[in-house]
Amino acid sequence: RTLEQVKLERQQLENENSRKRAEQAGEVQKLKMKLGALKGDLENSQKSLLTIRAPYDAVIISLAQRNVGSVVQSGQELCQLGRTDAKPLARLMLNESGLAKLKPDQLVRFFFEAYPYQRYGALSGKLDWVSPSAVAAASGQYFTALASLDEAANRHHLSLRPGMKGEARIRVGSRTLIEYAFEPIRQLREGIRN
Repeated sequence: RTLEQVKLERQQLENENSRKRAEQAGEVQKLKMKLGALKGDLENSQKSLLTIRAPYDAVIISLAQRNVGSVVQSGQELCQLGRTDAKPLARLMLNESGLAKLKPDQLVRFFFEAYPYQRYGALSGKLDWVSPSAVAAASGQYFTALASLDEAANRHHLSLRPGMKGEARIRVGSRTLIEYAFEPIRQLREGIRN
């Protein structure tokens, strides 16, 4: 190769490098502009966000379904919280039957779905409060009650967490086996009288 050819090839390579550097500089400039726009969008979206703090240490048990950008009215429930620093309480949903026989301090037995009865048994507690009026729900009306768990009776040291589901049984009376067997007949007789 001649010196002229080498100089020409060198010039072409330098021109190609210059062109690529110019393209890259343009690309960098475009990316910087995009980054600036995204930072601006992020700042604007952060300004439109609202921070809501719980009034106490808690975990979220359930969230109300909301769409992005939906409006929340004053006093509207956003979520349900469970205190982490309080003694465990169970919120019970009671139907009307047997409600008249309920009173505070009655014994309650708790059966949690997370802890099978056959292995862990039941936890005991006491009924603390029964709501004076019914709450309407899709499945019908029910009464709310609160019951406290006896932590000393938790012999398996079960880790109870807010939001756990289960069943509560409250003894409201006693019957003999014969009374229990004849209950349908008694109800039928009362139905005929009315």
